[in-house]
Amino acid sequence: MIGSIRAGVVDDAEAITRVHQRAWGPTYRGIVPDELIAAVTSRDGAPRWRERVVDPELATFVAEVSASEAEGLGLDLGAPRVIGFACGGTVGELRPDDPRPDDCGLVHTLYLLPEVGRQGVGRALLEALHASFRARGLLRSSLGVHPGNANARAFYERLGYRLHGDEFGHVLGGVELPTLEYRAVL
Repeated sequence: MIGSIRAGVVDDAEAITRVHQRAWGPTYRGIVPDELIAAVTSRDGAPRWRERVVDPELATFVAEVSASEAEGLGLDLGAPRVIGFACGGTVGELRPDDPRPDDCGLVHTLYLLPEVGRQGVGRALLEALHASFRARGLLRSSLGVHPGNANARAFYERLGYRLHGDEFGHVLGGVELPTLEYRAVL
């Protein structure tokens, strides 16, 4: 794996937002409406991430590379040189009709810069999040994936996640998106 994983801090908010904006378009182009991609990739998420990284119910981890690693990847990143992030915890529900059990954490987000996919970064971020779940006494993990996101579905399935229930709707930016829930034993 390139880089290293550490807990996110308030000073990472802009870098997390930058990764989210750069990852969202390539991930969802052709899967969700272009208008939604434009809305998500243009909004300033930094204020939200400043709150999330200090929320005691959530854990946020970032993957960061050194200056020489960033240069070797052809990335022009300011400090902190964040290339990916994951966030999850004990708050939030995917689907009100099938609430998560009390011993199940929820992965809210996991995104990487497109240039660093398939290099172990996503796995390392998810493992850090799982370790934080286990430290809270959680035994399982849950997450939502768009049915058309074949790369994400294959990634989570390789890491032991299995489909849980039927497709349901999840509203983002006023648009209802089809979503599949996956769960794993930690």
